[in-house]
Amino acid sequence: PMLSMHPEDAHRFGLGGNDFVRIDSAHGSATLRVTLDTGLQSGSVFAPFHWNNATSGLARIDALAQASTDPISGQPELKATPVRLTRLAMACEGVLVSRQYISLPDWLQHTRITIPGGEALLFASTRNAEALHALLANHLGEGLQRVDIADSGGADFRTIVFDGDRLGAALFVQEKRDTAAVEWLIECLGKAQLTGGERKAVAAGLPPADMVDRGPLICSCFAVRKAAILGAIKDGALSVEAVGNVVKAGTNCGSCRPEIKRVISDECARISEKTAA
Repeated sequence: PMLSMHPEDAHRFGLGGNDFVRIDSAHGSATLRVTLDTGLQSGSVFAPFHWNNATSGLARIDALAQASTDPISGQPELKATPVRLTRLAMACEGVLVSRQYISLPDWLQHTRITIPGGEALLFASTRNAEALHALLANHLGEGLQRVDIADSGGADFRTIVFDGDRLGAALFVQEKRDTAAVEWLIECLGKAQLTGGERKAVAAGLPPADMVDRGPLICSCFAVRKAAILGAIKDGALSVEAVGNVVKAGTNCGSCRPEIKRVISDECARISEKTAA
């Protein structure tokens, strides 16, 4: 769940990319992460409508929309709802990966993602990291193979549950979420068996040194992340069709094609600026 806005508007509201913002309308509210988009008209913001109570918390977009509908088609008025923005200072962020479905509190801002072997929940909160970890760890249950680690000074709290030789669940609550660590935990949950070294690394919260951030998921149909699209652009794929030929992104439902186009535009502009400098 995200809120796209023009950089000038973000500056006016004291917001930066990846900050969290509460959006209020006369009909409801939502809490979303900010993304900057120079292609948007100043004075307007955009949020994708896909998110609902089954896939997120505090991010149900249609709660913001007015109830007016077209008298013939029934199409709701989704494009003209005045909103108010308020920056939220999140005290902590985190991830929970699990083989079992886990229901998180409605008041917690979170996103639910289906992954190989189970699901991942990404969350952020204005609450204290230690208190939030203690609360969420209760959802993991007790077990002989449960490990709890706390570093109050570094605001780093972790609970790991092993299911025999595989990872059953892992909860990381930190000041800022480590994207590379999220990718690593998702990879570990998908494995049928962890080595002794991998078990120790998970318990220590230390992803491999060569683990890199592959960026956000752009194409859900084929699980293509931004890094793969940037790689295709580097190899000469300078159109949405060319990117699709290389990594398949945008070749199924097509909903990610505008995002792919924007990644191409931004990367070409970055390369041009670097060459000019």
